[in-house]
Amino acid sequence: MDDYRKVIKVIFVPIILVLILVVFLVLLCCNSSSGNYSIVVANYLSLPLESSASFNISSEFGNRIDPFEGDEEKFHTGVDLATSEGTNVVASGDGYIIETGFQENGLGNYVYIEHNFSGLIFYTVYGHMQDGSIVVSEGQKIKKGDKIGCVGSTGASTGNHLHFTITAPKLSFKKEYLINPIYVIN
Repeated sequence: MDDYRKVIKVIFVPIILVLILVVFLVLLCCNSSSGNYSIVVANYLSLPLESSASFNISSEFGNRIDPFEGDEEKFHTGVDLATSEGTNVVASGDGYIIETGFQENGLGNYVYIEHNFSGLIFYTVYGHMQDGSIVVSEGQKIKKGDKIGCVGSTGASTGNHLHFTITAPKLSFKKEYLINPIYVIN
């Protein structure tokens, strides 16, 4: 009987404590009512540009004056990383390409990637890429740092930049699913 109690103390108690810690960290990092996955995102995702790229943030996440509507304020769903035309755009994390395409009055040439980090689902969106530069296809498995395309100025764009958006737990451009990409950029 004493051996049985020792086995429980040595094996099961630490496992239960680890599970409680994991649940606590997930709840801390992933407040489901606000979609705030920022801490987890910062640990799993990286800058979506080749490592040698110099860039500046030309438009931040959140409310801004729409560059096409003049004085009208609109919500910007990501960050714009201004850099040279042709700069390589890379996957911000491991995942699967779920869509590539073109939106004339939106993202221009774009790629959507789904990421699964220990059961937490994220999506990254890359927009305004150069015509003919997308080198991935739907269903393709991709690793962090793999090239997906090149910076351009397609779609609703005012100059060469990468539009980068993060959503969780589903792919949606509604505010409640958006995560500020600044946590990855910094």
